[in-house]
Amino acid sequence: MLTEQVDSYENFADRHNISVAAVRSAKQKIQEAFLNQDIEVSKNNRIVGNEVVVRAFFMQLMRYYHAQIETTIIQSTPQDHLVTDQLVDKLLDIYGLTQDMTNERVISLQVLIWLIRVQNGHYLHDQDLPHILVDAADWPEAYQQLNAHLIDMMREFVDLPEHVLRIEAQFAILTMFTSGLVTDVPEEMLRSEVQTRLKRLTLTLRNNYETAFQSQLPSVVEAQLLQATLSSNLRTLYFLKDLVQSSVDIGVLERNFPIHAKFTSDLLVTLADVWQIEDVPKFRRVMFEDYFNAIIVHLTPAMILPPIRVAIGFVYHPGMDELIRQQLANRRNINFEFVSVGEPADFYISDIAIESEYTVPGYIWNVFPDNHTIDHFVQDAMQLSIKYYQNRKR
Repeated sequence: MLTEQVDSYENFADRHNISVAAVRSAKQKIQEAFLNQDIEVSKNNRIVGNEVVVRAFFMQLMRYYHAQIETTIIQSTPQDHLVTDQLVDKLLDIYGLTQDMTNERVISLQVLIWLIRVQNGHYLHDQDLPHILVDAADWPEAYQQLNAHLIDMMREFVDLPEHVLRIEAQFAILTMFTSGLVTDVPEEMLRSEVQTRLKRLTLTLRNNYETAFQSQLPSVVEAQLLQATLSSNLRTLYFLKDLVQSSVDIGVLERNFPIHAKFTSDLLVTLADVWQIEDVPKFRRVMFEDYFNAIIVHLTPAMILPPIRVAIGFVYHPGMDELIRQQLANRRNINFEFVSVGEPADFYISDIAIESEYTVPGYIWNVFPDNHTIDHFVQDAMQLSIKYYQNRKR
């Protein structure tokens, strides 16, 4: 449907070796998924409606199912030959992005979707643009130049009126922000109502952090979290429809990163109230992945998790203690602190049983532990971490 090559049920079924009934059923399911989303499948099997939603849908589809569908889509489009390495490199240069494979793939897909839609007669109108950015005339000089460069490039591929090219270029720049390619968005480019919403996020983040961890959120980390979640906030608040479900299993994250996941969930529920979001479960589901990742990256274990003290000492296997420290120190879900054997500790790990005045659970490892052994110890440590965290909040 993206390539608009579904000319008939029969031909599509024959091309993909499936039944006509299966094709009809698939179309009906797609129609049901599109209900109340401002888009639909037309009688001639084209996706029509709000063009911003259509493009956001395909980009979201690429994001969640990238590996499975990207190659098939690119190879099946007549526009593929237009997306050359030279074009992609030129766009990366205009955007000021590094020329690495990840940026190249995202840019290639965005350009391909744009080419397919525009060359098939689907282009944007003034009323389609989300109310995020101020008028282009008020942008910083660098972005005004970027806007002009994009318009010049678009003229090479499509014959559209100037006002349509301006809208398409502005949307391309907006997509750069909402896709996460660029997270450092100049504040003066955002409308006042958008800035107000983001300031409410700042206050909510501070308050929730202080409530959860009984300390103030460092300003540097606060700025990092706001920048890391900006794309997700703009995307979800202003034009992302819930058409594609993330494949992330939140339950797995809650089991393996219980404190991080709870903070993420509580923050999103509070934020939904502050932003007056009607469908809170949907908002939480759509936003959870990006917020959780930002929190894992920028809130270190030492910042938010109670210390779990581990005494490590090996008699017959010198050097193994350092390897085990390295294994445990890289864990993001537990704040391990390492002490000498004999000092107060929550656990000890050794190749011999150790008697101490302290009653400390011991783990006797005579060979380097496999993943199952490490995971068993980590689960025990995590349960103690949760207990300490809950006691600290009382």
